[in-house]
Amino acid sequence: MAPAGDYTGSHGQRSPALLQVGAEVVLDQWLSALQSCSWLLPVQQKLYIVCDAGQQAQLQAWAERSPQAHQAGFLGGKQILSAPLGSSVAPNQVAALSAFAAHGSPPDMLIVIDGASLCEPGFSLHRFIQHSLVRGKDCLAFSSGPIEQFGQQVQLQLEGSSANPRVIGLQALQSGSASHGCCMAPVFAFKGTSLPKLVQSGAQAVSEAVQVLVQSGDVYGVPVQCSFDLSNLDGYLYADAFFCFYQQHWKLLHGQTDMSASSALQVSIGHTDGIVCSHYQHPVLHHHVIDSPA
Repeated sequence: MAPAGDYTGSHGQRSPALLQVGAEVVLDQWLSALQSCSWLLPVQQKLYIVCDAGQQAQLQAWAERSPQAHQAGFLGGKQILSAPLGSSVAPNQVAALSAFAAHGSPPDMLIVIDGASLCEPGFSLHRFIQHSLVRGKDCLAFSSGPIEQFGQQVQLQLEGSSANPRVIGLQALQSGSASHGCCMAPVFAFKGTSLPKLVQSGAQAVSEAVQVLVQSGDVYGVPVQCSFDLSNLDGYLYADAFFCFYQQHWKLLHGQTDMSASSALQVSIGHTDGIVCSHYQHPVLHHHVIDSPA
């Protein structure tokens, strides 16, 4: 899902999925994660991007020039679908599922990724999908710990094993709140038979639609270290700063390639000034106004 965002530049309104976080565009990072998952290969006939109609040309241009898109065999065209996805203030993510459902017969499993979000550097999509296949159930990713949240977040109530607990409840958190529980992350794995239930739920956000599945008791969670909401400027700058900190300070200066994202996050909280000074890889013109990198 590549929703419309509150970012405008020389090419008009831009989706958070087309922004650069750290050294790479968000969609390129997700494509790299998809290609690293052997369960999904080959991905070229299985990958679809759903966006607002006004952004199809931008996404097609991205697909034509992106090395990651070429490696994945993704050339856009009919694989870029349009739907009224709303805005970051009032997103309509279920419209993306409806557009995909209308495109053809449902698959055995559907991996859904929110293009306005990212998981930690080095996030293992392969591990997430493996959990989903072993369970044979609907699964969603979640992050835990005292991480500052930007935008609306959804807190989970869980029971059972910490590695793959069952989701027994969802609760929306207000903007700007600090969560010390488990919050929904931007990756989902749905059974093909669950797609009609989500589309017919009457909800707009995927988190609301998932309530229908939770009530049946068949949704499980897979933990990730952290996730970032890119749908607003504060969240985007925070994610960009963290990714640059992770990539530059720990990989280049210290030569550490095996540092976990959660450890880097703990360190970065104590070095905020250094992060902010080092992360500008493209011009941020003013509030909610961002131009694409050259």
